[in-house]
Amino acid sequence: MTYKTTIDIANPSNKKRSGYEKVNLESLGIPEELILQAKKQLLETKTTNDFGLSLKDAKGDQVPYQIDHVFGSDLSHKGVLVIQCDNVDGMENNDDYKNKSISYVLTDNESSTVKKPDNLLIEWYYGPQKPCEPYSLEPLTSKPLYGIKLCNGAIELFFSLKNKLDPDLDVCYTGSVTSINHCQAPGDLTSPFKDIDDKPPWARWGQVTDIALFPTPWDVTWFTKIPLWDHEYELVYRKDGPVRSIASFRAGPFFMKYKGEPFFNEKINPVECYLYRILYAFPNQPFYFEQLVVLSKDGHSLSFRPYFLSVIPTLVKEQSSFNRFEHVPDYFAVWRSWASLDIGYGFTSDSHIRGITIQGNDTRWRLQNSHMKTCIHAFNSVNGKLQDTKERLKYIGDEWYEHIFKPLRPTPLSQTFNIIPEDG
Repeated sequence: MTYKTTIDIANPSNKKRSGYEKVNLESLGIPEELILQAKKQLLETKTTNDFGLSLKDAKGDQVPYQIDHVFGSDLSHKGVLVIQCDNVDGMENNDDYKNKSISYVLTDNESSTVKKPDNLLIEWYYGPQKPCEPYSLEPLTSKPLYGIKLCNGAIELFFSLKNKLDPDLDVCYTGSVTSINHCQAPGDLTSPFKDIDDKPPWARWGQVTDIALFPTPWDVTWFTKIPLWDHEYELVYRKDGPVRSIASFRAGPFFMKYKGEPFFNEKINPVECYLYRILYAFPNQPFYFEQLVVLSKDGHSLSFRPYFLSVIPTLVKEQSSFNRFEHVPDYFAVWRSWASLDIGYGFTSDSHIRGITIQGNDTRWRLQNSHMKTCIHAFNSVNGKLQDTKERLKYIGDEWYEHIFKPLRPTPLSQTFNIIPEDG
């Protein structure tokens, strides 16, 4: 055995919890030769193995985990170890994460033998197709990639990398989810209550339309808003592993001019930067996660603000409802009701949600200025009408608390997956 490290996880609540915890790869001291090996594999396949390491709990039982180099081969040293944490004991007065609840040991003395769940799957699609038609599936090749389908046993969603999926339609699909299928809801949730053949071609969910980059604190000029309509995405990482299905995409380059004076060089230097969007899903959960980051070419994080758009058709006889607690500006839900069926679309983030507007089919919102943002896009379907705001928000409010506000976290908190160095 040449490598061994202990990972401590804290449960912030007083009840037993399960979840998936993310640990910063740079904090684990993984040997450099393994990182170089991962970089070579990333260049060839855009995915990596898990270094042949083993993760065990205090009883000596193997624990499911995976290592994801979510920023690709250019930043192979930046990554995340994701652990499946089951039945973690709670304790009183631990909401500051000071006391560990469980420990795991990561070693290189044997490889993990944890089996990948059958329902975690990524499918790859090539060639332009109308978003209301089935996409033709082909093996991963060197052909241009138009999109991916992310599956976890509860939902299936298609994410578009390209601006145009149909040359005959003047609709921009870049960076949007053009179809969502829920195992408990009929049809495509981007077109509720309609058969897929009648789906409007412009329906889509979770599109980032713009990002805003901000000047240095002493610069009194306005922020720079960059539209993304004409920017397509490239795949930088993908994996359907033993813990989650994940795909990372990059848009850019963008160039931001920063004024250094009076503290630094007076010259205005344009910084080349990229928007990374990391989409992932855990088994049998009716939601997917998204992390958004803007990094310079050399890997430094830039603070930014993203603007979202979702276009969900509204029927003539349909009832719509917007639900939010103003004192908790971190999540909201939009419900579509027709006949005896309710479908809820929920969004939550660790950055406050601002500027929500609903006009016809369009729902728009933005997040506050910050670095890495973690979001959940959740979907719910129930029989019968939910009139109470608390009921309508419960499904996304629970996920907000469990995964965003008070999730399981490593202790010390400096080991949490992030892209900002400890001294930054």
